[in-house]
Amino acid sequence: MYRKTLNVALISIFIAWSSGAWAVEFAAHRALYRLTLASAPASGGIVGVNGEMAVDWQNACSGWTFDYRSIIDILKTEEDNVRLATSATTWESADGRQYNFDVRHTTNDTEKEQISGIARMPKTGQPGQVEFVKPKKKQLKLPKGTLFPIAHSLAIMRAMVKENSPAIVSRNVFDGMDATGLYLVNAVIGKARAAGGSKIKLPGAMRGKKHWPVGLAYFQHGSGKSLPDHEMKMAVYENGVADKFLMDFQEFVLRADLVRIELSKKIHCKE
Repeated sequence: MYRKTLNVALISIFIAWSSGAWAVEFAAHRALYRLTLASAPASGGIVGVNGEMAVDWQNACSGWTFDYRSIIDILKTEEDNVRLATSATTWESADGRQYNFDVRHTTNDTEKEQISGIARMPKTGQPGQVEFVKPKKKQLKLPKGTLFPIAHSLAIMRAMVKENSPAIVSRNVFDGMDATGLYLVNAVIGKARAAGGSKIKLPGAMRGKKHWPVGLAYFQHGSGKSLPDHEMKMAVYENGVADKFLMDFQEFVLRADLVRIELSKKIHCKE
């Protein structure tokens, strides 16, 4: 179970923005994170997790591109160790009405699943539809008000800058990271905290910036479950970069720490 929930969650967490007078926008950046095991029940047989993930958000003016790569080694006591690798490339239109996705999941160097397709919203806030190409051709209807990842991040960021803590944002989100890809995501945003605590040298644009604690709980859409499929907690800087976070996958809790960050030059797009 953890293979899919882990990959879905890792790709879904990156909230980015650059500050301005109540306006929010994404700050393009590349980042590398180290992954380690925070905790695991003894009965689960998992004794260690080692890995890394790299993310790359870039502004293409017509929309945003996102490239993701991760390699994760799960160490077990009574079973063979498992290596999980994931790659994802997505594009979301600037108006939040179209989302293209291509995702590949590999286990022990064998590709297990490829998921690709196009999701569209005819009108903002109205019902939409996903056309899956792989693993097989099929359609999925999206309920009214569903958001794609960038639009969802913007909704959270708007709540952050208002600083009315605690703030709660609850929306249906489609990210295409598994064969369904539709989740109800409850976000809880805490009170802003003073800067400091980073273990690495941050770019000049990030030094001295405050950050917010953000918690996300993912529920499979329509499942009716009272407990989330997975949860995560993170610290988000004013420019949106997540410095560290914890991800609870039920079988174990994973920690991610920022190792390297590079902010991209801001580009000017024609109106």
